[in-house]
Amino acid sequence: MAQLKHGAQVLAGEVKQALLDGDTKNYDMERGFSRHPIGDDTASSGGGGIVVQLGMQCIVNHVRMLLWDRDQRAYSYYVEVSMDQKDWARVVDHSRYHCRSWQDLHFAPRVARYIRVVGTHNTVNKVFHLVALEAYYTRTGGPFQMDKTGILCKSPTQACNTNNYLCTVVS
Repeated sequence: MAQLKHGAQVLAGEVKQALLDGDTKNYDMERGFSRHPIGDDTASSGGGGIVVQLGMQCIVNHVRMLLWDRDQRAYSYYVEVSMDQKDWARVVDHSRYHCRSWQDLHFAPRVARYIRVVGTHNTVNKVFHLVALEAYYTRTGGPFQMDKTGILCKSPTQACNTNNYLCTVVS
């Protein structure tokens, strides 16, 4: 759904053309990612972050995204969805975790036209770097339940290991 061929576009963030180009291999310190400054106070007032407008309203329950991972840095972030860019629903909150590389995020199905990713921390500098973002509705992989740390697990009997998600709890 979050693809150029389906009419998606990046509305907010720097280097907008890089996020939806489908290239997840050719990126480095200078190119191949979108970004936004961390600590931008406009995020709490309805702005800031990286905003993607989907080509049409869609049911979304799965976001897959690639955080810049060409060194050992880690990021914290949250993901929100909206129909109108005024009322945002937070569907993923990893603002208390250090996360790296591919993020495979599942949440309760929501009708959305916009997806916003807001970086809250970078272990190296004050910029949030996002190489790719994909959005889906999927019937596979569930049902999911939240564990005591706030990470989704595939079943209540599965022991969640934050290493499987490339996240660690921030003390």
